[in-house]
Amino acid sequence: MEIAYKLTEKDFLDFQMYTASKNERINKKKNKSWILIVAASLILGIYFYFQNNIFTSIYCLSFSIITGLFYRKYFIWKHKKHYQNFIKENYSKQFGKPIKLNFGNEYIHSSDKTEEGKFKLSEIEIINETHYHLFLKISPSMSIIIPKRELLDIQSLKKHIAFVGIKINTELDWTWK
Repeated sequence: MEIAYKLTEKDFLDFQMYTASKNERINKKKNKSWILIVAASLILGIYFYFQNNIFTSIYCLSFSIITGLFYRKYFIWKHKKHYQNFIKENYSKQFGKPIKLNFGNEYIHSSDKTEEGKFKLSEIEIINETHYHLFLKISPSMSIIIPKRELLDIQSLKKHIAFVGIKINTELDWTWK
């Protein structure tokens, strides 16, 4: 089975954000930062209150409330901007270039304008399916992005993958949060 497609900046961004959302270290960092900022500003607010500095106390407590409510959205926005810049810097030459994947019974043969690769199907750890993409994880540092909008017959591809015995993790309602 052969498929041909082109990747856009959004495809790379969705992949980076999906991978980050599943990264335990990033999720711990988000939670730890949120707790530390809220706790520190609360403690400062209380400290300034007992020092009879009411204005600074109110400022710190207000900052704590605002941070508590909006920090996670800020963190998500900041990471998205980081990934957008990273992708533009590192992958911009790959946008819109044709890619071909040929799925055999034992291998995937990948080719584009500059390189070719051959991967054993048995080396695929998992396939993550979102509403718009299939992400084939070959190793912690290597994945193949397949946008569904480019596939004419996704069911045949899924049947072939199931025939080989690769697990598909379906998360059709995944969003970056």
